Amino acid sequence: MAVGVRELRDAVLAFTRETDLATFDNQMMVEYAKVWAGIKHCVDGFFTQLNARATMTEAHRTTGDPSPEAFFARIGGTTRAAAKNAAVVGKQIAAHPVVQDAVLGGELSQTQAGLIASAASAMPDEIQASTAKRLTDLAGSGNLSQLKDECLRLKACAEDRRVRRARLHGLREFAMWTDDDGMLAGKFRLPPEVGAQFKADLENDTARIFREHRASGEHESITAYAADAFCDRIGIARSTLTTPDAVDGAGEVDPHRNVGRLLADLGPHHRVDGARDLGEARDGDGMHVGNSRAGGPAG
Repeated sequence: MAVGVRELRDAVLAFTRETDLATFDNQMMVEYAKVWAGIKHCVDGFFTQLNARATMTEAHRTTGDPSPEAFFARIGGTTRAAAKNAAVVGKQIAAHPVVQDAVLGGELSQTQAGLIASAASAMPDEIQASTAKRLTDLAGSGNLSQLKDECLRLKACAEDRRVRRARLHGLREFAMWTDDDGMLAGKFRLPPEVGAQFKADLENDTARIFREHRASGEHESITAYAADAFCDRIGIARSTLTTPDAVDGAGEVDPHRNVGRLLADLGPHHRVDGARDLGEARDGDGMHVGNSRAGGPAG
């Protein structure tokens, strides 16, 4: 089996290295994109379930890694949190044969499969299979937003309101780090009742800043204005092109100084962050989530 897997890998590598995409016309590119999307779904699904199985059997003990997620993060070039989440998704997918068959058949992406398996798992045992089948059929329409909304609706209906609220409260999070450009980056998850208010306030402030810049003839992206709106809302100065106190040496910004000052200004009571690349949405639990990236000094 191992030899066969290596031969398959070598064949794929040879094909991708020898194929000149510059020779493709539009029809060929569309055809290849569809085929390779199915291959990717299948490979991702198999790898996710391999992760789940190896986590259960503690295969990492043979590699010297401290945990299953550490092993899969190392070989997969990802984070431990992502590897751990993949194992959870893989276990859920394996519990629903119709979802598993669709994934390994290249019909569902990992995002689609994760949503479906999570929603089906929340249902009473007697309707889990039929729910998984209906959602898998819905995924065939290709409308991810519609699929996510339906999965959220089903999970909300299946769970006691007080239990769900307590669970979502426990899932709230806020994290920050310095990215490869020295920008303060982060992510957050907020329960629906908090996230909806934050989202509405930030969108109103972003619209106001957009109108101010439009009147002056200046133009930047909406996500840049959202970053400025976030700074306004928490009471720190916006990022500008001239921030002398944050510049060291030959025009290089000291990211640690910036992050330290921003953390000090935020204080321990703030639980939300804005975004230079704002990607606010709702995840599979209905939590308001976002990715953030902010540049410039805190003041």
